[in-house]
Amino acid sequence: MKKEILKIALYNFLFILLFFIAFECILRIFNLSQIQGYKAELYEDKIHRVKPNSEGIIGGNKFFIDSFGFRVPKKNYEYKSANKILFLGDSVTFGVGVKEEKTFVGLYRKNSSTSEVYNLALFGYQIEDYLVQLDEIAQLYPVEKVVYFLTLNDVYDHTNVKTVKFRENMYRKGFKKIFNRDFFRQINHFLRDKSYLYTFLKGVIADPQASWFQNVFDYYEENELELMKSFFIKFKKISYNKNIKSYIFILPYEFQTRNCNLEILMPQIKIKGLSEGVKNFYDLTLDFCKYKNPKKLYLKYDPMHLSEEGHNFVYNLTNVIINR
Repeated sequence: MKKEILKIALYNFLFILLFFIAFECILRIFNLSQIQGYKAELYEDKIHRVKPNSEGIIGGNKFFIDSFGFRVPKKNYEYKSANKILFLGDSVTFGVGVKEEKTFVGLYRKNSSTSEVYNLALFGYQIEDYLVQLDEIAQLYPVEKVVYFLTLNDVYDHTNVKTVKFRENMYRKGFKKIFNRDFFRQINHFLRDKSYLYTFLKGVIADPQASWFQNVFDYYEENELELMKSFFIKFKKISYNKNIKSYIFILPYEFQTRNCNLEILMPQIKIKGLSEGVKNFYDLTLDFCKYKNPKKLYLKYDPMHLSEEGHNFVYNLTNVIINR
């Protein structure tokens, strides 16, 4: 009797295991989810940076880093002698989860015959990091244009990559609070780097896009964003003094595109108030809201990172502005 029970239990276990393996394979093959997390050689030098001439993986995609520490399409990439366009930003501009040539920065690089693109963006970057980078762009002079893609979490006033991830993705309601415990966070960090199935189930059950947005929304409500104001002042000054054409574009969170009412657009409104006097300042939120299916512009179950379709959309929106 015991042997029969054990046999049945074993068969059931194997069936469940095979089911999960098959489901994992289906999700990977049909791109119904994606893994998160990163593997990269980081070091600290005023701000965190990626080791020059290195490689890494983020969002399941390999990336290459040049001698400056910037993302490029391939190993040993050689910049052409042309007008320089610098891109500032965080993981969205870096292009998490997307091949370099499919990111909006990569599309600028691919489609520009008279300019050369330098992607200064990196995952985890925020206002403090950009302030340091503005001091360092003199190393790349002469520069024709500087383009900053602003995501709402840029306003946080610390630069530690792990701290950013821990602080922002806090669940606040019902059973989801269990994910805030350290034990579950450690499991979460492991599984999100390995399993498409885990990311899929977490997205369906917990709706992390809503939690990420709620946290950043609360931050805007509770803080005056003086660091952001300082950045705008410095950005204007450098652009004017060095005769650099400059552009700023706001990118929305996925949750905001579900229902673009005035209340949830408060962060954008607050940023606009701080950006007084900044030339070529554009908020792309309403363009995202008007898109037929805004969810397709983002990676699956991701709060802000763009899909290939999203990167192409942003490139088409901004290219007519930057290159007119």
